[in-house]
Amino acid sequence: MKLDAKTIEKYFGGISETELRRFQDFLDTHPLKYADFEGKSISYYCCGKGEKTILMFSGGHGGPWAGYSSVLGFEDEFQVVVVDFSSLDNLDDFCRCVNHVLDLERIDRICVTGQSLTGMFAQSYFRRNVDRVEAMVLTNTLAPKKERNKKAALTIFRVFPGFLLMSLIKKKLARVGKIDAEISPEVQEKLAFRMALLRHDMDRTASKKTLLAVVRMIFEFNEKDFAAVENGGHWRGKVLIVTSEDEPYREDVKLLMTLYPHTELYSFPAGWKHMAPLIHMEKFQSLIRDFLLQNR
Repeated sequence: MKLDAKTIEKYFGGISETELRRFQDFLDTHPLKYADFEGKSISYYCCGKGEKTILMFSGGHGGPWAGYSSVLGFEDEFQVVVVDFSSLDNLDDFCRCVNHVLDLERIDRICVTGQSLTGMFAQSYFRRNVDRVEAMVLTNTLAPKKERNKKAALTIFRVFPGFLLMSLIKKKLARVGKIDAEISPEVQEKLAFRMALLRHDMDRTASKKTLLAVVRMIFEFNEKDFAAVENGGHWRGKVLIVTSEDEPYREDVKLLMTLYPHTELYSFPAGWKHMAPLIHMEKFQSLIRDFLLQNR
């Protein structure tokens, strides 16, 4: 991806030149790689160094570059793989595609991470590939619940006009990004830039087709992955669950801790809701780094 002057003016004008330069440097130094998976071109990043590999996912609302801060934060100590799932529409294909990318890169064992939407897909991957996973980190995400699936919802999504669907999602994301607590000017700039990048990606990469694919996979997640992990007692890794005291999905934490073996919990204080990991990025990344390095 390249940011031309017109795009910068439209989405990032007056927000944060420092963060814009950081993002542009990331794009210049981290070329996307591509894998052919059953006739589909799958974009991904594979970078960094270290004995352990962190696996992350992107898609739905943003491009594979959306997690650039995490890649930059971990690549000095870990190999980092980010797989874009936006071309896929079911969880079995998603998991096979991820394994295809890992095989291409000759990566065997991985540490899976997922936040919010991608936390659901991280759980699905873990369940289907538990023997390949050393550890898992789930942040501000939902547990699978069959009762969440409303039969009429998917039909409504299908007939809903695409531009209205995109508008509703943008408004919801804007509400999520609104923080009432006091934030330092530096963090305010980073938050504003990330929200601008999200708007850019929604306009550039998201479509009704990709959003419907995500909804179908969420339905599949709720329908198939609701039971506790079988043979969890034989798995020697650990799961870290990160939440906040005022996180909207916090009510699912207890269920997550019963579904997965060997769980640990960390909770940010109230005040930042769903955005706590971004606002406390250094603490958040240090928390994950320490957890993964001690989980040997």
